[in-house]
Amino acid sequence: MSRIKLSIIGLAVLLAVGGAYVVLRNTKPITTTSSTATILSKPAPDFNVQAIDGQQFSLAAHKGKPVIVFAMFGGCGECIPVGQTLSKIQKDYAAQGVSVVAIDILKGEPVSVLEQYRSDSKVSFPLVSYDEAVVNTYKLTAPEITYVIDKNGSIANINKSALSYEQYKHQVEQAL
Repeated sequence: MSRIKLSIIGLAVLLAVGGAYVVLRNTKPITTTSSTATILSKPAPDFNVQAIDGQQFSLAAHKGKPVIVFAMFGGCGECIPVGQTLSKIQKDYAAQGVSVVAIDILKGEPVSVLEQYRSDSKVSFPLVSYDEAVVNTYKLTAPEITYVIDKNGSIANINKSALSYEQYKHQVEQAL
């Protein structure tokens, strides 16, 4: 085999390995810790909150349909693309009744900051100011935590960091 052919094959292998590394490095694993694994498949604690636009959101009212609970705060730059992804999920699965609700995890954050987040990210789901009971019950200790609650009202997934559209889509389809 000529040196040119060997060089081309070597370059192709290097590109393939490098590309796989980049994909794997940028893919966040869906993991659960031992503390979260104990609550998976258990009924999600009910809550009733008021969104910043005045609408009520009750988890019980969504029984029979998947719900995603999204921990965020208005000044969180990383929460913008997550919110956009979740808004797309809600839109794409509207016919199946999928809902998203965002809970602000910063106590005392002005509503105007949440309104600015809504404007910047163009999300369509309810944004809820800090609610101590929901934050504590769901252990919403950091932005980008999401709970996927299945159609039976059970906790199907707990994600400690942002996922891709495809990963959320997979979880929602399992929750249907």
